[in-house]
Amino acid sequence: MAYLPIKKTLQLIKNEDVIITDRPILFQLLGPEKLFVVDITMIGNQERMKIDSMLKFKNIYLMKDEEDDDRYENKNKFLNENKFEFIEKLSRHYNLLKLR
Repeated sequence: MAYLPIKKTLQLIKNEDVIITDRPILFQLLGPEKLFVVDITMIGNQERMKIDSMLKFKNIYLMKDEEDDDRYENKNKFLNENKFEFIEKLSRHYNLLKLR
């Protein structure tokens, strides 16, 4: 089921947490209205600074696609510049990680 990783993620995180994903629209459709969703493909320098400041008072999670994807330089830069803690395997292709 295509929605399984999103539904599992929504069960594991709290409404006040932040989720970074390459599937933001699905989270907006299936998640609570106030869920803070960040499209990983759109993260630039300014967004990285905001995420760094939010990390001080919010849990920030990443639904990471394990397939190689070199289409988005911003996505790869964000993944390479940050440290994550493994939380759970969501599906064959997706893991839930927590930004540290």
